[in-house]
Amino acid sequence: MKRMVIAEIILAVLLLAANIMAFITTCWYRDLSRCFADQGECIDRLEEDNKVLISDKRELVREIEKLNGDKDRLAEEVKALRETGAAKSQQEEPELQASESNESALSSQSDDVLQTDATKLKERLPEGRTNVISGMPYTAITDKKSEQWALQLQAFTGKYGIRCYFDGDHIYFLAAMGSAYGRTIGDTFRVTLRCGTELYVMLAEYKDDGTDPNFFGHPTKHADGYDVTCVLEFIYDAEHINSKALQAGNFCNIECFGGLHGDGGDIVKIEYLGRKWEP
Repeated sequence: MKRMVIAEIILAVLLLAANIMAFITTCWYRDLSRCFADQGECIDRLEEDNKVLISDKRELVREIEKLNGDKDRLAEEVKALRETGAAKSQQEEPELQASESNESALSSQSDDVLQTDATKLKERLPEGRTNVISGMPYTAITDKKSEQWALQLQAFTGKYGIRCYFDGDHIYFLAAMGSAYGRTIGDTFRVTLRCGTELYVMLAEYKDDGTDPNFFGHPTKHADGYDVTCVLEFIYDAEHINSKALQAGNFCNIECFGGLHGDGGDIVKIEYLGRKWEP
């Protein structure tokens, strides 16, 4: 009896174990099937993704080939443009040089015209008589910062007591002149008198134009009573001035300047010679 009970218990245990094993086997098989199914789905997805990547790669390769073609075409266009530009530049260069040459010639002609006009302005003469050459002492120049003062430091007292400047070629009488002859200290002129004397004159001071509307000099009276325009005013050394000039107040009283009476002292020509002194 006891043995039968034990046998039943063992049988029951074995049945229970068999059921447990069957359950475990069923669960394992179900999980394994599910795993295989999931793995299959993963493989399918990978295959699809791979196909997409391959398609994208092919599309990218086509785009690269297209870009390379565009690059080659652009390179050819740039080359053609450069060749065209070089040819055009070679054609335009002579034209440009000709244009610049013409502009330079026109500019030079314009400068020459302006220079000529300026020279003509400085060579004009007043109407009427001009046979009075007055004077001023050089000590009347007192501004030590002026060009007038600087010129006097390089000047010397010459014939007839007139202050002079030597530039290596000519001795110039220093004189004050009206604004019609400029305002540039150091400008020079060749003044011809009716008597034939030629005076080399350097502008050394600004002359008072007085009431002369053309600024040739100041109107005054000659010793003989008629109206004259005083164009030149010699700058002199008071200690050495010629006695005849001092007596008449007119350097024309010296024979070489035309004489006090008559028309020998009248100015018949003024020529501008350029600036011969600079500070």
